[in-house]
Amino acid sequence: MTIDDQIEQTIPWLGMDNTAGAYTAVRHLIKLGHRRIAHIQGPPKYPASHDRYNGYRQALLEEGIIPGPDLVLVGDFLPPTGRACAIKCARYAPMCHRSLISISPTYTQQRLSLRQ
Repeated sequence: MTIDDQIEQTIPWLGMDNTAGAYTAVRHLIKLGHRRIAHIQGPPKYPASHDRYNGYRQALLEEGIIPGPDLVLVGDFLPPTGRACAIKCARYAPMCHRSLISISPTYTQQRLSLRQ
């Protein structure tokens, strides 16, 4: 058994609804009052990256928020990229694709706020 998001599976696998997950996360951020929400996504070669972007976009558009291209950043699911993306979008609420990426923006935003 594997947890995967590939289109063609050769062994039993467990998948998730990436679109709904991203949609729910962004709706939560909107309910908290955020209007500029950054999207730190994974590599384009993974279907989950596209599905999560679609959920992010759908949630924003339903609220009349146009997703700005400056708020969509591409990562590689690893902390160094998460930190680099976090610095670029430090003034916005980040929506990340993976816990290893999300740790970096949280940590980076905390460090940036301590310096201000």
